[in-house]
Amino acid sequence: MNISRYAKINKPPLPREIVLLKAFPCKWAKCTFCDYIHDNSVDENEINSINREILNNVSGCFNALQVINSGSCFEIPSQSLNYLKNIVIEKNIHKLFFEAHWMYRHRLNEFRDFFGVPISFITGIETFDEYFRNKVLKKGIHFDSIQEVKKYFQSVCIMVG
Repeated sequence: MNISRYAKINKPPLPREIVLLKAFPCKWAKCTFCDYIHDNSVDENEINSINREILNNVSGCFNALQVINSGSCFEIPSQSLNYLKNIVIEKNIHKLFFEAHWMYRHRLNEFRDFFGVPISFITGIETFDEYFRNKVLKKGIHFDSIQEVKKYFQSVCIMVG
């Protein structure tokens, strides 16, 4: 799979560098529309090698970095996360963005504590229609109100209104 894994988003309000890292398979792995699953791996050495190469592109030019991967940030191997932490320090990154599935909502502070910089977490709720989200898309995301979502995540991906 030949994909561009590093880019710069130059436009306000959030200029940042963005990387697409490799990771272990998504633990949820039930979303009916997801093609991210074609980009994961179970070969930890391969994942770490590719991620190191990708992260070496980060310059710190915006002091902000968005990290996406083929699942949730919790599926990125620890060696890659440690290398990313070194990049955050060396390149003076002051803001990180990560994606995580709803099932990880109670663990997000683990990443905040580990990296020691502000992190905005993004989740793909895809739609506010509970039936469509969970019976058709099979997202496994149940919440009572948008306030509950905002309690954990600073941004959401919406596919269907």
